[in-house]
Amino acid sequence: MKPENNRIKVCLILPCALPVPAVHGGAVELLAHSISKYNEKFNLLDLYIVSIHDDKAVKESEAYKNTSWIFIKKNLFDVISDYLFRILRRLFRRSFLISTYDYKVLKRLKAMEFDRIIFEGGNILFMTKYQKYFPKKKLMFHLHYVERPDYDINRCAGSVITISEYVKRVLLENSKLEPENVYTLLNGIEIEKFAVSPSEEVCYFLKKRLGIRKGDFVLLFVGRIIEEKGVKELISSVLALNDPSVKLILAGQGASFHKGYRREIETLSKNAPEQIKLVGYIPNEQLYCYFGIADCFIMPSIGEEGAGLVQSEAYAAGKPAIVSNRGGIPEYRLEDASRMVEYDPDFVKNLKATIVEMRKLVFDEKIDVQRMREEVEKYSAERYYLNYVEVLRQEVLREG
Repeated sequence: MKPENNRIKVCLILPCALPVPAVHGGAVELLAHSISKYNEKFNLLDLYIVSIHDDKAVKESEAYKNTSWIFIKKNLFDVISDYLFRILRRLFRRSFLISTYDYKVLKRLKAMEFDRIIFEGGNILFMTKYQKYFPKKKLMFHLHYVERPDYDINRCAGSVITISEYVKRVLLENSKLEPENVYTLLNGIEIEKFAVSPSEEVCYFLKKRLGIRKGDFVLLFVGRIIEEKGVKELISSVLALNDPSVKLILAGQGASFHKGYRREIETLSKNAPEQIKLVGYIPNEQLYCYFGIADCFIMPSIGEEGAGLVQSEAYAAGKPAIVSNRGGIPEYRLEDASRMVEYDPDFVKNLKATIVEMRKLVFDEKIDVQRMREEVEKYSAERYYLNYVEVLRQEVLREG
């Protein structure tokens, strides 16, 4: 058994899409970045992080003394083969063992020793290649989405971390994993990034640019412009109000495989330019400005969401939320600062009614902003780090 005063030696392997430190954003990348940040403060882990190479990320990593960084460079052949890998995975809805990034990572790690190796998403089937060099019990997969595997996930990983109890339940129902080998770890956010209020000058010019006037009720959606996020239903509910003082800001971009849906949303927005504001992707560090001019955050997902992380960012900014009841979203909800809409045949109608209800609550100042900001502390990045360490301690102690 590992003595409790010994730091756990752990390696986090990130997918090859975006780098860590998270200089270009990315939800999973920001979470891994926060682990390195709080390991500087608490130093509870002997931490290694594997990331795709990026000059800006490499430069920023130099400030972290309690993390060992391993950056993997890609050449033109890697780029082409990885693009092919993503297409095949999308078409056949399963992983394939052809990613050059994965092979390069294994080559770097196979001679090293760790208490645990954690795949932060990525190609789960490739974990079987690691079993030639590491015991399966030392291999963990961090599941950041809802998964119904058509393969034996127990063959790949010794244990799995999920981002909500909903994801855990779906996984256990569709795999041979034992419950004691699956941990739920709710995501965390950098609360201080969203608790900052933009200046009056910033709010003035942003409102002016978006055509927001005094007395308007401003809804903010943040996320990918894809069908599963319920954007079309959201626009329909806003337009059904027949009230030009209700404004909707859509912050996000579509995915390459959802271009048709994106064009449909653009057309709907152009037909109601005074109400629907499609602003595109907003960098995470600039989101607080949009929260600053919004009255309410809205997350009307109709697909299965693994988690509802963005609503935590809204609470940190002091904004109430309207959310659907899909997947793990309710597990991230603060009851007194939100309203939940059931996804059913009357979804658009009920969404419309909930917007009306929330507008009255906000304008009548019935939302306790201070309490909201206090309660959201349970989703802080610091708490996330400490819970992450606790999961690892439980795992390592089980070996004894």
